[in-house]
Amino acid sequence: MELGSRLKEARQAKGLSQEEIESSTKIQQKYLQAMEENNFEFLPGKFYTRAFIREYASAVGLDPEEVMNEHENELPAVDERSAAVYPRSKKTDVRAAAGGGSSRSTSRILPAVITGVLVVLIAFIVYFFTQQITTTDEANPAEDGPQDEVVISGDKDGKQDDEKSSGDGTSEDSGDSENGSSGEDADGPTAEVELEQEGSGDFPEHTYNVKDASDEKVKVELSGTAYLEATASENGEGLIDPIPYSEEDSPLEIDVSGKDQLYLKTGNAAVTKVTVDGEQLEFPAEVSTQKLLINFN
Repeated sequence: MELGSRLKEARQAKGLSQEEIESSTKIQQKYLQAMEENNFEFLPGKFYTRAFIREYASAVGLDPEEVMNEHENELPAVDERSAAVYPRSKKTDVRAAAGGGSSRSTSRILPAVITGVLVVLIAFIVYFFTQQITTTDEANPAEDGPQDEVVISGDKDGKQDDEKSSGDGTSEDSGDSENGSSGEDADGPTAEVELEQEGSGDFPEHTYNVKDASDEKVKVELSGTAYLEATASENGEGLIDPIPYSEEDSPLEIDVSGKDQLYLKTGNAAVTKVTVDGEQLEFPAEVSTQKLLINFN
């Protein structure tokens, strides 16, 4: 029995329609029809074929690995171009890991270091200008209108000292306010990204935890063509059309406001870059088809 006939027979044995399979797998019905007819050339790229077949087999109660092994001779060869491109993308990991630290550790430490340097620099600038203003006031007391009035009225030193004290307090408060405002800008929210679990196999699923993300959109950039699916959870609401996307469609911004999870599949990890608040979520495996399960805390 051919692979397509086996998938169709298993679907009918479970009493499922192609529409129901499409709903559960997010694979378009025209691709399901092509698989049942063994027309694998119709699928969007050879490297999607194996991923689609595994999803279909699992949805109709078959063992995906057993199906793949028994019908290996019916499947088109995997597009080697994707596999050849991917290792070059690992250069990002090497550069990020320079000095022995991981890219995730660097991403957490670097913002804190930059913030500390900015705060010190701003404090020095505020102090410098405050000293300049104070020195100018002492050298040219006649330029200050309120102080001239104090001298002319013949008030005693007590009142003049009060006026100066009030003026100095205003300058210090202004400096503190400026410093505080700049500190808030420097300490803007930064997402914490952690790889909780790394997947394995031909279609690995990697789990990430994202904490304190200020941006409610996940950004997907493409440097080539990739089939993408994005849902609110593994079988949840679809957030983008499950179709192949090209470099011309990049970047895609997926709205995750009010969502606890994002389930993202790519058929070409080598050309797919996923970021949250500027923090990149890597595809650790060296295969084309990979999944990301992103938990937002």
